[in-house]
Amino acid sequence: MRRHVERELARARRLGRGAGERAAPRRVAEQVAGVLGRTAAGARLRWEVAGPPALAAIHADDLAEALGALLENAARFARTRVRVEVREEGEALLVAVVDDGPGLAASDHAEALRRGGRLDEAGSGSGLGLAIAREVAEEVGGALRLGPTAPGAMTVSLLLPAAGQGPAAP
Repeated sequence: MRRHVERELARARRLGRGAGERAAPRRVAEQVAGVLGRTAAGARLRWEVAGPPALAAIHADDLAEALGALLENAARFARTRVRVEVREEGEALLVAVVDDGPGLAASDHAEALRRGGRLDEAGSGSGLGLAIAREVAEEVGGALRLGPTAPGAMTVSLLLPAAGQGPAAP
């Protein structure tokens, strides 16, 4: 219950922020990966972050929350590495998180995105990571995408409006 209340308070703070917020996804991803790289799950992995120093129309704290959820999931399932790649996609920025874990079948995507949906019941966690990242992206006019996923890999991407642009096309 406490986590739910904290999540709703964070959501309310995001909605109350004004227009004009900007964050550099590459820099935020480097910071989050640096923190996770010092955890037990993350220390065994090779972390890579690449892309231009472009700005997205999102508050840095909100982006860190979304990327934190995605990178924690990636660290949990990756075998040897996690890569974050930022690239421009039209008038938006795509922040792709790719791990070399078992991947996720396309037929499981809808359940994985459902709030509280968990496909892996063996470990700890609430099943909120993808839903949180999706909500953060949607609140700024962006989206979350799953895939394309090759066998032995998983890709989760945030599509965010570039700073100075309108909503990102899903």
